[in-house]
Amino acid sequence: MRRRVAELGARRPAAVIGAFHAPALAGPPPGPPVEVPEPVGEVATALIPYTFELLDSRSGYPAGIRDPEWQQDVLDARGAPAAVERAAAARLARICAELRADGHVAGTPDAAAAYRVARDLAVLRGLPAPGRRELVEALETALGQGEPLGRSRAVARAAQRVLVGDRRGTPPPGAPRSGLAVHVEELLAELGLPGPDAPSRPVEQRLDPARSPLDLRRHLALRRLRTAGVEYGAERELAGVGAVRATGRAWTVHWRPLTAATLELATAYGATLEQAAEGALEARARTLAARDELTPAARLALLEEAAEAGLARPAHRFMAELRTGFLPVAGLPELIAAHDLIERITAGHLPGLPGPGAVEAGPQTAELAAAAIGAVAGIAGSDDPADTRALLQLVQLVERGATGANRLVWLLRGLVADGAPLPQGAAAAALVLLGAEPAGTLATRLAGWADASDGAGSARRLAGALTVAGPLLESAPDLLDPLASVVEDRPDAEFLRRLPALREGFDALAPAARGRFLVAVRERHRLDPGAPDPFELDTDPAVLAAQAAADLAGRAAVRALDPALLPAGPLPPAASPAGASGSGPAAERQPAEPPATGASGPVPVPVRPPGPRPVEPPEPGTSGPTPATGRPAEPPEPGVPGSRALSAAVGRQTAGRVLGAAQPPADRPGGTPASGGHEGGGTLARGGPPGAGPAPGPGEGRAISGPDRWRLVLGRERERLTGRAARVARGLDELYGHGQGEGSTAGTGGGTGDPYPTAREWSGELEALFGARIRDEVLGRAAARGRSDAILQLDPERVTASVDLLEHVLSLAGALPEAGLARLRRLVDRLVAELTRELARRLRPALTGLATPRPSRRPVGPLDLGRTVRANLHTARRTGTAITLVPERPVFRTRARRSADWHIFLAVDVSGSMERSTIYSALTAAVLHGVPALSVHFVTFSTKVIDLTGRVADPLALLLEISVGGGTDIGRGLAYVREQITVPARSIVAVVSDFEEGVSTGRLLGEVRALAESGAHLLGLAALDDGGQPVFNRGIAERVAAAGMPVAALSPAELAAWIGERVRG
Repeated sequence: MRRRVAELGARRPAAVIGAFHAPALAGPPPGPPVEVPEPVGEVATALIPYTFELLDSRSGYPAGIRDPEWQQDVLDARGAPAAVERAAAARLARICAELRADGHVAGTPDAAAAYRVARDLAVLRGLPAPGRRELVEALETALGQGEPLGRSRAVARAAQRVLVGDRRGTPPPGAPRSGLAVHVEELLAELGLPGPDAPSRPVEQRLDPARSPLDLRRHLALRRLRTAGVEYGAERELAGVGAVRATGRAWTVHWRPLTAATLELATAYGATLEQAAEGALEARARTLAARDELTPAARLALLEEAAEAGLARPAHRFMAELRTGFLPVAGLPELIAAHDLIERITAGHLPGLPGPGAVEAGPQTAELAAAAIGAVAGIAGSDDPADTRALLQLVQLVERGATGANRLVWLLRGLVADGAPLPQGAAAAALVLLGAEPAGTLATRLAGWADASDGAGSARRLAGALTVAGPLLESAPDLLDPLASVVEDRPDAEFLRRLPALREGFDALAPAARGRFLVAVRERHRLDPGAPDPFELDTDPAVLAAQAAADLAGRAAVRALDPALLPAGPLPPAASPAGASGSGPAAERQPAEPPATGASGPVPVPVRPPGPRPVEPPEPGTSGPTPATGRPAEPPEPGVPGSRALSAAVGRQTAGRVLGAAQPPADRPGGTPASGGHEGGGTLARGGPPGAGPAPGPGEGRAISGPDRWRLVLGRERERLTGRAARVARGLDELYGHGQGEGSTAGTGGGTGDPYPTAREWSGELEALFGARIRDEVLGRAAARGRSDAILQLDPERVTASVDLLEHVLSLAGALPEAGLARLRRLVDRLVAELTRELARRLRPALTGLATPRPSRRPVGPLDLGRTVRANLHTARRTGTAITLVPERPVFRTRARRSADWHIFLAVDVSGSMERSTIYSALTAAVLHGVPALSVHFVTFSTKVIDLTGRVADPLALLLEISVGGGTDIGRGLAYVREQITVPARSIVAVVSDFEEGVSTGRLLGEVRALAESGAHLLGLAALDDGGQPVFNRGIAERVAAAGMPVAALSPAELAAWIGERVRG
């Protein structure tokens, strides 16, 4: 620089430079002169618009200055002390305004106090006006209020926005273009990508960076453009084979006017594309840190972005920070994702950052796998399928030898014993995959869960197990035997009661996986290669019609000989053998029926799928089964008197399908079975008095065949279902549809089925098929999936109250029109009232004795019978068989006032993952409010804090006011609670949260320490429900417990007992 100035030959040169370059002009260098090479080629100069945020020294700019906005104010004052004082007062007032915008108390008195401190400090130091040092100290003293981890953080954020600012420079007209725009245009032309001169249409690019150096350069350029914020290309995900990630990349690129505009905005971060991408990524990380939003997921996203764009320097820094800022607080899904990312970087699958040397600074895969195992306990109460998939990935890592399995097996056994339904099923399947339990144990558990018929619990257990071990069951058909007995052997009524839960459990599998499962079931049925396939009835319809006519003729003949052998009632309307309507006893008991027309006429054919049939014991004079086959011997000709060897399917309609033949009607009007409580007619009786009906056999009540039952459970091959089975499938398909994932788009073309016109008709059909209780469960699940019209079909007076149903109903509170909201309020009122009464009965024993602080001898309230008896036991006298006690010293209860000494603060996390605990919190608060000795405060928080204490007496109004969703800022909620506490020694703070802190873990821990040091009684509740099954971030919960707040998962009764212990001392 000095040489260039000397070459100009000016005696008094003027240069506009920054502080970083000033030492170069201060004097001659101490060493020998440095040779400066002459530039090669033409030198281009450009003016780059800069921002105050980048000019601040904390942005990483070596020549930056602190607080550019304040420095600009001092420069504009031109050395006038009064102008500097006015600028200081204005900046302090703006900082207070920013604090108010963030929800903190900061008014004119606070700004005036801070200004006086700054001015007095300047006077004491002999300065003509306050400087930056005095301004910062005034903020710490007057506005920070001595809270380095609480209010001071909010003051720092407000001061950064006011004192640093976001001004951006503007180049003058005619200034040279920025170097970044020129560089990007030349790079795109070199790589063969569309530039500003290309046709204005999107271009598809399919790249293979691992094989082509040109594709690698293109991929890096496109990723860096996206990282720098330039709107140019959009990447599409490519699906690999199976679970393998695809190595190719697909991009859609398009040069638009927006591309040029965003490219100019990115010039502030660098003159080349790599510099701009790196600067933009660093700026994004600083912004997240300043907003306390550098969550584990955000850290992982920054690292992946840097690795994909080939930005080695920020990637190494982000990776080094994983050990301190990620491992202690990440949950199971984040840890598994981090393991996958580090493994891909190590293996060189990320082309921008290949090689094992790239991950030396960060945690190794074994550390991440061990941390993931430790996080398994945090999903014990989870209802999120993402946690189940993460558990499956963890099991696969352990199977590959990433870490030992002993600790994981121990934790999985705990989940099987005490976990919520979804992780319970997943853990049971994981134990089998790890070899800790035999596969038969899982098969038995699946059958037990399916047979339990407890609605949503069974469905979630099956969903968890099938998500983890679905391929295992597909590949081992023998494992299906216990589950198949539940599906195939139960009577229709029991099967239909279990069917919605079974369907929802198997809905966790993709449609293609369910199709493979159906193939496995088919193979299980077809054990004999020569046996007919029960899933495919391709017998000639004419033959079936002739056989059915013969069976009906034999049935009429048997009834004519001995009416007691068959149940009373008419023959099926399909056919009646000729002559059955003549004279004789049979004619007296039955109306005349038209004769069968034979195989060539319109004979509706009752069909039973081929396969093993129930064997009737032979009776005297009849044909029994042959010893070799166990099948009935060949019967005589149809219509011959004395014929008893009839088919087990005589007169019975089933859901089996005859290809190419007309199907008989499955049901009578009203949805009732054709006869005998099930579809079709009866079976042969085994004897007994006349009119007793048939004895139940193995096939009784099972008009829906086994293959059709599997089609209903799996939601596949709907076109093969007929009769009642088709109605059932249609009712469930209205809720579950075709499913999601692999194979979900197959067979979704136009069909011929009629949809349900209204939710009312669907509700009526569900009640006719499954009953009222199952209908309520199905409609509740439909509401959870967004069917707001389904929940309005529930009758508030008949519905069975449950927290699951209330959760579904409340999810629709903001999605209904005013006309539907009135009916919804009646339903919620009924559910809340019943659940509150039930909860109050359970909590009352734990709260006994809290009605008054102390007993009294004065008659100021009701008699305390227990204390009176104990105080007067010395007067007891036995007279005969009775004992008489004279109450010389009665004890009374003082009438408690609402202004009790003990204050309960329920701080409830209402982020999207805590809906169930939110319901229990509101109901528990209403019950506690009924105890005169307690004053209950109800505070909800997500990223904002809302105090609903005024509605705590009305749980219905409270629940309708709560808006579930959003992020999680536990620190802000605790800060508000701490401001409300007046007597810490008699205050109980219960925080209901999953501790997935999404803003600032440091602020959360600081607030917990402040509350603990104040003397308040603290308790963190990772779950508040009847099961006491938590879903929480284990790492953050451990740090919160170490800061002074114990963390547990309690039921409402256990919480009431804990509060009672604290109040009683």
